This record gives sequence, structure tokens and C-alpha cells, in this order.
Amino acid sequence: MFQSRRGDPILGSARSMVLGRGGMVCSSQPLASFAGARMLREGGNAIDAAVCAAAVLGVVEPYSTGPGGDCFMLIWDAAGARLHGLNGSGRAPRAATLDALHDRGLDAMPAYGILSVTVPGAVSAWCAALERFGSRPMEQVLEAAIDYARHGFPVSEMIAREWGFCVGLLQNDAARRTFTIDGRPPRLGEVVRLPGLARSLEDIARGGADAFYRGAIAEQIAACASELAAGSPRRISPSTLRRGSSRSRPTTEGIASTSCRRTARASPRSSPSTSSNPSTPLAWRRAPERRSTCGSNR
Repeated sequence: MFQSRRGDPILGSARSMVLGRGGMVCSSQPLASFAGARMLREGGNAIDAAVCAAAVLGVVEPYSTGPGGDCFMLIWDAAGARLHGLNGSGRAPRAATLDALHDRGLDAMPAYGILSVTVPGAVSAWCAALERFGSRPMEQVLEAAIDYARHGFPVSEMIAREWGFCVGLLQNDAARRTFTIDGRPPRLGEVVRLPGLARSLEDIARGGADAFYRGAIAEQIAACASELAAGSPRRISPSTLRRGSSRSRPTTEGIASTSCRRTARASPRSSPSTSSNPSTPLAWRRAPERRSTCGSNR
């Protein structure tokens, strides 16, 4: 059943094979994996653990993921013997039309900056997954992420290295204050605290998707997006907007609206959607096959 490749010169690993009988959580960061495993140990199911681990990753590896990103899930429902797919990808903002881009003198999508930002789908997907398949409330699922954001986490070696690659992309003063230490990336072993992210996660824990897409968080995003969009470059051309002769608005990649309230209220990508907030950008689909599952719903 199992085959070790420990001695393989190409595929071999310095780590021992991890085996278990009561569930397993894998991620790119041990703190996130441990938080998910603890959720299982405390009686949560695979969906609770997955959202818990993802939220912690958004804290300890903020340059890769977080509430401002997207989310995709394959969920095996053991009780119903069905595989479900959740598309929590970000929509293009409502105001992200070709005319709006052309009015700015653009004929291609910018590679960086607020004009490349889509409606974040992660929070909507978290809430939909927990509502349909989870067994624990959002407050409990986000508890570990909130704790690490407020009280701090030690930066691990790979994250310290990769964080250093990203600092040069931070062109906003508030972003540099939040994600650097006196303008430099955190070093291995330094403790980083993200109190603003802790407060946002607490709001989401209490208010669900509405707290993110319609509450104070959305208002702050709207103000920031408007400010950044006002100073956006007039002409950048790293990647084309057109797909053949189509002039339709992009649905997965797009530019940021100068009003995040409009962004948050974009119509759903497709139906049916099981989100409690029908305006959030996600859709459930039944997956065509039963392979590549991410866990059993206990």
C-alpha cells in the first residue's frame, strides 16, 4: 500500500512519511496545519479544519493568501456519496467595463495595483462551506487565526525569504507600515503582529460574509480603492484584455471598482448559490468525478 522514497536521489525527502488514522491536515505552514489538526481533535470535521487552516495561512503567510483572496474547494460528502465543487473565485467589479478602461487610456490589464484587483471570493466561500458542510460556528473556526494575528507569530524560514521578495511591491504607506518592520521584511524568528487583520477577522467571525462585503470593512476598502484608483497609471500593457473579438467584461480577472460597495454587490457568477448572501461571488457545482477529494465530511 505504501512505498517509501526516502532513499530516492530525486524524489527523496528528509522528512519521515506522515501516517495517521484520525484525519490529516496539510498546508504550507506548520502553524496552519496544527490549527486545522486541533480543530479535528476537538470534534470539528474536515470542512471546519480546512477553513481554520486557510484562515491561519492568511495571517502567517499574508503575501500568498488571506480574506482578500479567492478560494476553491472540492468536498466529498460521505453521507450523500457525492463530490461537490465550490467556486469562490473573484469576479470582475461591476464598474470594470472595457469602456471604463479605455477612458483611462488603457488597452491592457495592469500587472500590479488596484486596477488589477477582483472582488475577493474567499470569505464568501468560507461562509458557504461552513453553512452547508461545517459543524462549528465561524467564531470557533477563526479563533486560531485571530489569536496569531493579535498576539503574534514567529516568522519561519521559507516565509521570511519569500516575504522579502514581496516587499518591493508595497507602494502604499499603510501597506508598508502593516507588512514591514521599519520598511524591511521580517526576519527568521521575528514575531509579527497584525492587529488590523485580527479586528477584520473578528468582524467576519461575528457577522459572516455581510461584515466583509457590506459592513465597515467594505467601507474601508472602498475608501482605499478610490484613493489608489485616482492615482493609477494611465497606460500599462503587460497582458491583453481582449479574447479574440470579444468585448465582454472579464469574469474572473478584472480591475477594481472605485466603489467597493458596488464591487461587493455584483450579481452572482452562476446559480444556484448556497451563500446566505446572494450577492457574493461564488457558486456550487457538482463535480463530474469522485477523484481528487480533499477529505471526508465526518
